[in-house]
Amino acid sequence: MEPAFRLSRIGALLILSLGLAPISRAASSPSLGVPACSSTRLQRPNAYEVGLSAQLLLPNRLDDFKTSLPAYGPVFGIPLGSDTLHFEGLYGASNGLSLFVLEAGYRLNFDTPFLSGYLLAGGHFLHYSLNSMPHQFFGGNLGLGLTLPMSRDFSLDLGMKVYLQARAIVSFGGGFNFLL
Repeated sequence: MEPAFRLSRIGALLILSLGLAPISRAASSPSLGVPACSSTRLQRPNAYEVGLSAQLLLPNRLDDFKTSLPAYGPVFGIPLGSDTLHFEGLYGASNGLSLFVLEAGYRLNFDTPFLSGYLLAGGHFLHYSLNSMPHQFFGGNLGLGLTLPMSRDFSLDLGMKVYLQARAIVSFGGGFNFLL
């Protein structure tokens, strides 16, 4: 190696290390008033939730309910410590089939180092009719899902639920929540 090239390489490394070291120290220095990055994972503990949900309901040989049906509706959450009382209403209609579901449940929220999730258990009322032939069921429901925090006041949910009744219905879907 030529001495001039070696000197310029050492000079460049010296300039970079001297130039970047003060920047890295300044960025982590609390004396500059730069706040530490807060995690959106915790968002707002004990926040009320208001949002919308979209679900795809997959029937299991229920009378007159033979095809999958998308359903949409509001979601409300009332905080109970770190968990939530969950209320949801869904409505969907297609080809003469109309359906609505009202449900209430307890959502157990949990955080891991990699994701935020929940387990859901509760009860529901399902009403559907095809060409004015009504069918009604009461039953339980179980679910699980992921919560994707988008900001301190907004999150997206992805989940799966099973509505337990004479024949189970599985639903897949998601929604969004504003945290109040």
